[in-house]
Amino acid sequence: MVSLFLFSFTLVYNQENSESGIVAAEDHLKISFETLYTAPTDAEKEKLNREILDTFESVLQNPLAFDYPFDSLRRIGKIYSPDHRIRLITWNIPAQDGTHTCYGFIQSRYKKKEPCMVYRLVDRSGEIENPESSVLDPSHWWGALYYDIIQIRSKGRKLYTLIGFDPNDRYSNKKILDILSSGRDLDPSFGEPLFVTDEGIWYRLIFEFSPDIVMRLRYEPDLKMIILDHLSPIQPVLEGNYRFYAPDGSYDGFRFRKGIWQYLPDIDVRNP
Repeated sequence: MVSLFLFSFTLVYNQENSESGIVAAEDHLKISFETLYTAPTDAEKEKLNREILDTFESVLQNPLAFDYPFDSLRRIGKIYSPDHRIRLITWNIPAQDGTHTCYGFIQSRYKKKEPCMVYRLVDRSGEIENPESSVLDPSHWWGALYYDIIQIRSKGRKLYTLIGFDPNDRYSNKKILDILSSGRDLDPSFGEPLFVTDEGIWYRLIFEFSPDIVMRLRYEPDLKMIILDHLSPIQPVLEGNYRFYAPDGSYDGFRFRKGIWQYLPDIDVRNP
């Protein structure tokens, strides 16, 4: 029933391609998401999510959709880049085994009357080897729910630093620092060798920790730094077993200098 409904709606939307079509899309996507998250099986969730992806992708191509807030879709994250040329839309679906898969889109627009460029994000985090030293693309994406974008320039290029959350599974959560490269004549890519620590130079950073705690990872504009909790095992014998990692009360940071994010350990954060 839902499949036929979404199929019929998509045909109507494609004919209208107007703001009224976007409003109708939001109404139906809201119902679809509510149905998805109450679906009793993984197979039903997957089927509904495929239909949501197809409908959402069609809607997002409308130039009017770029500024449309989709406020009633409360289960998805929506953030814009500071230059208002990129929007990231992400959500996650939990499976019965406790694992989570992320989904979403990159939506970009450079002129108001032009169609939006839309890229579907496909979470391949379970298949990616050496993620901290890999360049990825939308079809091979380390899935995350993004909640901040920091615009930077490195070697004359405009880039976007992404901060996100990965629910991962019932044993651990993850927070992500990544770099998005995207432009008018450039397909998006993820990962740049811009995170410099004592251990090396990384394309992205992944912090894994116990699902029972909250790790702070955020950009502080007043300090012009990314601030993060330093994670340690709750007991020395648990070193390397990240399901037992938690903040130890100290803070680290990253400051953007000379085109790189430079790691600063054990910083003094008086007023975070």
